[in-house]
Amino acid sequence: MRESVRISWSCVILHAVIINAVFAFNTAYAQYIQPDKNLEACQSSRIPCGGHTQASCSRYCVMVGYSSGFCDGSCCLCSNAPAAQIPTSINSQLGTGGSTTYINIGGLLVPMKQQGFASIMGGSLAQSYNLTIPTLATQYNHLKTPSISIPQTQIIGRDDIDNNDIIVSSSPGKEVCMSEACGSEAWNIKSQMDEKVDPCDDFHAFACGGFARNTRIEKDQTEVTQFTILRDKVASQLRVLFEENISPREAKPFALAKKMYKSCMNTGLIERLGFQPLKKVLKELGGWPVLLGNEWRSAPDSWQKWENLVVWFKELGLNLDYFMRISVEQDLQNVEKRYITIGEPALNINDEVMKRGLNEPVVNAYYKYMVEMAVQMGAGREQAKREMLDAANFEINMAKCFFRHAGTKSGNFYNPMTIKQMSIQYPSIPWLEFFQRIMPASLGITEKEIIMVSVPRYLDCFFELVAKTDPRTITNYGVWRVVSASVSYLHKSARSLQLEFMSTITGQKQMQPRWKECTTIVQTNLGNAAGAMYIRRYFNDKAKSDALEMVQDIRRAFLEILNENDWMDSYTKGMAREKAQEISVHIGYPEEHKSDAKIAALYAQFDFKENEYYGNILNLVSGAISSSFGSLRQPVKRSEWSTHGKNAVVNAFYLPLENSIQFPAAILQGHFFNASRPKYLNYASIGWVIGHEITHGFDDQGHQFDKLGNYKNWWAGSTKQTFDRKKQCIIDQYSSFKSHSTGLNLNGEKSQGENIADNGGIKQAYRGYEYWLARNGREKSLAGLNYSPKQLFWISAAQNWCTVQRDEILKHNILTGVHSPGEFRVRGTFANSEEFARDFQCQRGKRMNPVKKCSVW
Repeated sequence: MRESVRISWSCVILHAVIINAVFAFNTAYAQYIQPDKNLEACQSSRIPCGGHTQASCSRYCVMVGYSSGFCDGSCCLCSNAPAAQIPTSINSQLGTGGSTTYINIGGLLVPMKQQGFASIMGGSLAQSYNLTIPTLATQYNHLKTPSISIPQTQIIGRDDIDNNDIIVSSSPGKEVCMSEACGSEAWNIKSQMDEKVDPCDDFHAFACGGFARNTRIEKDQTEVTQFTILRDKVASQLRVLFEENISPREAKPFALAKKMYKSCMNTGLIERLGFQPLKKVLKELGGWPVLLGNEWRSAPDSWQKWENLVVWFKELGLNLDYFMRISVEQDLQNVEKRYITIGEPALNINDEVMKRGLNEPVVNAYYKYMVEMAVQMGAGREQAKREMLDAANFEINMAKCFFRHAGTKSGNFYNPMTIKQMSIQYPSIPWLEFFQRIMPASLGITEKEIIMVSVPRYLDCFFELVAKTDPRTITNYGVWRVVSASVSYLHKSARSLQLEFMSTITGQKQMQPRWKECTTIVQTNLGNAAGAMYIRRYFNDKAKSDALEMVQDIRRAFLEILNENDWMDSYTKGMAREKAQEISVHIGYPEEHKSDAKIAALYAQFDFKENEYYGNILNLVSGAISSSFGSLRQPVKRSEWSTHGKNAVVNAFYLPLENSIQFPAAILQGHFFNASRPKYLNYASIGWVIGHEITHGFDDQGHQFDKLGNYKNWWAGSTKQTFDRKKQCIIDQYSSFKSHSTGLNLNGEKSQGENIADNGGIKQAYRGYEYWLARNGREKSLAGLNYSPKQLFWISAAQNWCTVQRDEILKHNILTGVHSPGEFRVRGTFANSEEFARDFQCQRGKRMNPVKKCSVW
């Protein structure tokens, strides 16, 4: 449903609105005049070219897609016509201009032959009217049209003549930025808002109501957010890179990325091969019992035991972690060393959902998926039902073995044992032989090797389960996990079954375009190669230096807030200060990504073929496992550059074992960052993200690690007790929030770390911006938005979390995720902020300014 408001425009119209209206309707000419006066009044105005120079008029016109622009008296006109056809004067009566008839609609001089306005306006050419203008964001799924209400403005002067900015004021003494960047930002912010909502009642609805109203989720999507919008842009950019031909002198990592992409896009071959590549692997595993029927046999000492399956998984380039997680990881208490670690595996469904059993709709859909896949691969339906039921119940019982501690103490997962001790504790497994078979022989594994057993209780439960389970069921489950992990790389009919099951979790209705799937595969598995390609083509280093300045301000803000708090003892506060100062920062990309040789060293063991997609995936997995296992004896380099090389990822990270924060190149654009716009928008958007990641170093888990990344208790007892009380306030606050579309309350315990980071991050970003103001002076506001720069800070920050989701994925995220839904990331965080309440003058007791507030950092 479209909504409209009455519009009153003055002689200097808001550039952002006019620009986007001209662009959206593809009109041929535009000018800036009073809607209630005729063309002669525009031409006789005392404001030359509507406030433009000839240069800025031309630049604006070219920016919105026209071939030229020119000043005609007080009007700035845009045209796609050749210069010879542009009227030299149109100061006659309204409605004529050369051989073309024009109509004046709200300050736009439109050729009558253009049908867009007349049909939308219903043929009415009244001087006072309702007008709805579509937003440029239609390319990002915004299909409805926001209403724009434009206040009366007055010219107060010109500033920054080199940039041709026009400064207007919507109230006495308030400067407004009219640069191209400001115009675009004003339009985007306005289009996402719903100003009918009281900002002191529901600020998320106020800031994002327009986004929710105007956004449609496509069938191949589960949600639309600022992150997904930007990820779509980055995917399109990567597609361009991956689809380019491989040159004879192409660096190996970039050639590998293109080969992987091309093999993924070779759908004709993939369809012809069907299940053949997978069945070849299953044959080497001894087959899938559900397919072989009575031909599959087992014996007590046969290689079909689960531990032997794991060895074969490793040999064939398959994931090892279907029965228990086996990896090489840093020692939590001494991050300069590595250990072999075993622990709980990753299941196909979140363990908390899985353990509910087949009465849970998602688990039941999973079982049906298992059956249909077995049938499609050749199993009889009744046999598939019986055997996959046993396999599903085995996985359900594995989920019941998962152990969840009350609290989040990393020390609960620190249980070193030698292989000799494991052999005594768990005698059913020949542990020494097992580790010698899966680890590189060069490591010389002996019974003295220390294994970090992260969850002993899982092993106890798992071995009890295995002891009472038929080997056929164990093998059916293990091979099923290989099958389910392979489906994404197979033909369409197999992937359709996968989508049908996943839709019960995500609500997604159809597959993504193939190019997008393939781009994701390459970006995910060849992150450094894709990242280097991306930054060399698309990244502006100005973003890197600007982001570093923000990090410095926001880190300073954290330190100042730390100094001001009155609940920490001096020792603990000093340790926290040292940790914050020690945080290493990775912005944009590592410098090594400018060197082909250094990137090539990461991919020396890989070799892909354009006609072997599934084989390329096995090559990738095998190489990754070999590299990880081979690092066991190697020294740990803190902040290894390759760890921070996935530059094309739209996200940000805090790594507790490094005490580092990372902001990849891909997130330093779009809604989150623009070097040309006012700094309050950058500090609000990417600045909040920066503060969020810094605060992760001091949240429910991060506070357990010291400045070097070691798990260490550096807290005085009384201060730790106060910390626990303060975070309990956050837990209780978010647990009280209820999602109306799902009827579920949030899990404040599970999401506490992210909520603490959100609350601390916005506070630091706001203060960081104040530091910038102290150095540089006040900034101009945005045209058409009758809000101060600090109010725009909060609006822009809230729009980080403008979100439209399918109910299925929202429910799943609430039940299993660690992040609160976007609505509550805004409502919860801003309700705790005294600065927000002050800037929006929210009375105490209003929903966005409650009497009781929670604060940790």
